[in-house]
Amino acid sequence: MRDLQTRYFETARTVVERYGGTVEKFIGDAVMAVWGAPVAQEDDALTNTPLYRERLLIVTAPNDPLAARQAVSTQEILRQPFVMAGRRSGLHRRALLEKALGRSGLIVTREVADQEALKEAVRGGLGCGLLPQTLVESDVRDGLLAEIPVDGVSLVEEICLVRRSRGHFSSGAMAFCAEILDSREPALVDREVIDRT
Repeated sequence: MRDLQTRYFETARTVVERYGGTVEKFIGDAVMAVWGAPVAQEDDALTNTPLYRERLLIVTAPNDPLAARQAVSTQEILRQPFVMAGRRSGLHRRALLEKALGRSGLIVTREVADQEALKEAVRGGLGCGLLPQTLVESDVRDGLLAEIPVDGVSLVEEICLVRRSRGHFSSGAMAFCAEILDSREPALVDREVIDRT
């Protein structure tokens, strides 16, 4: 029985590969195969292409005493409790903020799951937050959050497109990038990115 099954799997793999497919796995006597999936090569390299820059804002609840100030010093902001979102973006943004403030030791009193939870925590007065401008601009405009300008500090996060160097964009991927670029503030967008990809 084992010999018969081995010959079956070898024959199935040969036929699938002959027609450009890749065997993903065998399940019992079933063959799971994929066509059109990219195949990794040993010399595949990734290209990191800057797509746009996103302003990050330090925000607080509208009833926070800092909300009424024109600007605060870096020492004042370092004394404030912060709420941070998620491990990936939270750690990156925390490091970015500490670098811009010239000192580590940001007081993080709470970590939340995502940026929406962060907005809710800040609205609820649990601390300040660091969020992308596009995510909070309507909340700031509507008075649900308040931006805290910090003297001499401007925070910008670079959003990059990561892809295989030898790969080409599909028309769908190019349309997606164009849509993202069209929705951003012109001064923050690298318009040449589509032409270079």
